[in-house]
Amino acid sequence: MIYPNGTICMNKLKEMISSKNYNVYFEYHEEEPEGWDWLKDGIYRGNTILISSSKELEKYITKEFRGEGAICYDLSDEYYKKHPHLGEKFNYVKKVFKWEWKSFETNKCYSIEEATYLGEKPKYPTLNLNLFDNDFEDSCIAIGAWDKDSEGYEFRSIGSRMFDYVADEDLNEIWKAIKNADKYLNNRFHNEED
Repeated sequence: MIYPNGTICMNKLKEMISSKNYNVYFEYHEEEPEGWDWLKDGIYRGNTILISSSKELEKYITKEFRGEGAICYDLSDEYYKKHPHLGEKFNYVKKVFKWEWKSFETNKCYSIEEATYLGEKPKYPTLNLNLFDNDFEDSCIAIGAWDKDSEGYEFRSIGSRMFDYVADEDLNEIWKAIKNADKYLNNRFHNEED
């Protein structure tokens, strides 16, 4: 449980209440029950009430000003599905294709991810095959891309870049990734709205 102690603004608390990533509570101050001090590893907490609307937030902020309790919050189960702790299984699936691979033989880094756009991003963006200078944090160039037509998506090399920049040792892994991206895009094409 996190106790902001007045260090969080009202707008942020309102956002947190409407977000699936947080649970915001009001904890009533109570007298500690008899014998609580033998719990050496724990901290006694009062009863909590989940705050689920801005109207309720107003009510409980007034109670906090009167000294009747404190507003506190915690991360929700929904948050932990998206951000697991070390050792936990990652079971949140974002519906976007992304592939990254670094070749140990040639030390080149490749990725397949959504294309970037200078103007407005389309509702169904296509994918690019990228080659990075040294590492995934460095600059990159698109060496291949998928075009969309009335029959679906089709992969193409951008000029002769596939032949100029991709090492022979890396082709096997890259073709596997291209096939997986093809499957993803063609499956998505059948579900896209016209």
